[in-house]
Amino acid sequence: MLVLLLAAGIVFLGTEARPAPSRDQGRYLVEAVAICFECHSERDFSKPGWPIPEGRAGGGRILWGEGSPDQAVAPNISPDKATGIGDWSDDEILRAVRDGLGRDGRQLDPDMPSRYFRAMSEVELRSVVLYLRSIPPVRHGLPYGKKYRPGPHPPAVAMEGLRLTASSPLIERGAHLVRLGGCETCHTPRNERGFLPGLEFAGGTLFRHGVAAAASSNLTPDPTGIACYDWPRFLLAIRTGRDRGRPLASAMPWYFYRGQSDDDLRAVFSYLQALPPVRHAVDNTAEPTECPRCGHLHGRGMENKPLTP
Repeated sequence: MLVLLLAAGIVFLGTEARPAPSRDQGRYLVEAVAICFECHSERDFSKPGWPIPEGRAGGGRILWGEGSPDQAVAPNISPDKATGIGDWSDDEILRAVRDGLGRDGRQLDPDMPSRYFRAMSEVELRSVVLYLRSIPPVRHGLPYGKKYRPGPHPPAVAMEGLRLTASSPLIERGAHLVRLGGCETCHTPRNERGFLPGLEFAGGTLFRHGVAAAASSNLTPDPTGIACYDWPRFLLAIRTGRDRGRPLASAMPWYFYRGQSDDDLRAVFSYLQALPPVRHAVDNTAEPTECPRCGHLHGRGMENKPLTP
C-alpha cells in the first residue's frame, strides 16, 4: 500500500495543472486585444472613439456598401438565438474565429482576420467562446454580406517576415498582442496584390468616414514614425485618445486598446520599437498629396521617394 501511495504521489507531483479557459480572459481578448466589438457592434460616430451604444455590444452591423452587392457585414456574435450565435456549438464558433469558416463551411471574407487569431492558444480561443456566450443577447437581424471569392493573391500576415532589431520575452509578448490586434491591417499600406513589402507598419492607408479622412500613422521607430515617442507619451495617447493635445482619429481604435493593462501596452510599445525603421512621412495635419512610395493620398505624400526593388 505504501509503495502504491508513493507511486501515486510521484505521478501527482509530476503532473502540471493546465490553465483553464476563463470568462475574464475572454473579455480581455474580445474587448481590448482582438477588439472583436470594433466591427461586430453598432457605433456612435458622433462621439470621440466611436463608442458602442449601451446594450449593443456584439450585435453586429453593416460595415460599408449597405444595399449593394459588395456590402460588408460583421454578423451578430451575441448569444441571441434568433439573430446571433446563440444556437451555435463551441466548435462552430471556434472554427469561425480560428479557421475563418462559416457555420455552413464556406470561407469567410478575410475582413474577418482569422489569419491573426490562429495565433491564439486553445485556452485563449475557448476563453473567447466562454465570454461571447456570457454577454447579453442583442436582437439584431442583419443581411448576409458579399460572398468571398478567393483571388490570385491570398491574404497574408506581413509581420511574419520581419527581422526585428531586438528580442526579449517582452517583445515576444508584444508581437502576440500586435498580431491578435491586426495592427498591420491598417498600418501597412497595400495594393491589389496585398501588403507592400518594405512598408510594414509604415502607415499611409487612408480611411474615410463621411467628410472626415485620416491616414494611418507610421509606427516604426524612424524619425518619420514614432521615434520621438517615449513610453509615457505612448501610454497617454492610447489611454486618452489624444497626443499632446491633439485628438487621435477615431478610426484608430484607441477606445478599445485602452483597455489593455500597462504591462501589455508596454509590450506592444517594445515590439514597435524593435521594428525595422521605415522612412515614410505621413502627416494628417498637412494637405494630402499622392505618395510615390505607397501609392496612397496622404499628408506629406510627395515628400517620399518610390520604393526601390
